[in-house]
Amino acid sequence: MGQDPIAIAVDTASIQALQAAQKELDDTREALNDYQEMLFHKSEDVVQFYATNNFLLSNISYLKYHGFHWSTQASCVSFYIFAMMLVPISSWTDCSALRSGSSVRYMALRLAEHIRLEKENVKDEHIHLEGIYSIFNVYCDIVVEEQKKNRINVCCGTAKLARWSGNDVGGG
Repeated sequence: MGQDPIAIAVDTASIQALQAAQKELDDTREALNDYQEMLFHKSEDVVQFYATNNFLLSNISYLKYHGFHWSTQASCVSFYIFAMMLVPISSWTDCSALRSGSSVRYMALRLAEHIRLEKENVKDEHIHLEGIYSIFNVYCDIVVEEQKKNRINVCCGTAKLARWSGNDVGGG
């Protein structure tokens, strides 16, 4: 006895639908890979625009290549150095917002992402990179304590952040 023609038609239609969906997924994956490759090359172009010709060959991070070192001196100023590197410029004008819990969480997330990416690219600095996150937590604690004591000067806008970026960045 043969199979039901309706069941065969349903099975055939289902197989064709799955094959069409698989082709669509393959086409989407291929397009995504093409875009990813294009973005990679455009990113290289942008980096080369802002860096010297030897930067990409140096195999070190952009910050380290240009002499930036995360501050290791425990102070409120160091917290703002971290903020300057981790928070968009548009947020710099409101220091109380920089000290808010959501901003600190955002900075911690960005710092963790930075550390993760650095670990992927620079294999020999894991201990130093983990230390950066610990230091950031200490700075956050200091700022929270200072804020509780009402010692933080509210007028710490963009000018001070810009000054800190030039003078206190290499802190150790």
